[in-house]
Amino acid sequence: MKPRQFVEPTEAEIGQAAYFLWEAEGKPVGRDHDNWFAARERLRHRHLYPAPTRRHPRREPAHAAPPEAPAAR
Repeated sequence: MKPRQFVEPTEAEIGQAAYFLWEAEGKPVGRDHDNWFAARERLRHRHLYPAPTRRHPRREPAHAAPPEAPAAR
């Protein structure tokens, strides 16, 4: 298993996430530092533990014809 590398979120990513938190909280005055630190921690966690990719089982197309029956002799 390959070890995970920690990638620090950029200031632009943190700023955008903090803005979304600020909007979600109803745009309160004076919470900019709280939102910045909360956004940074969320992004650090997300960068450390990325969302798993979904793997769907391979399916036959719905329009595929059924297999033909063996010919009678």
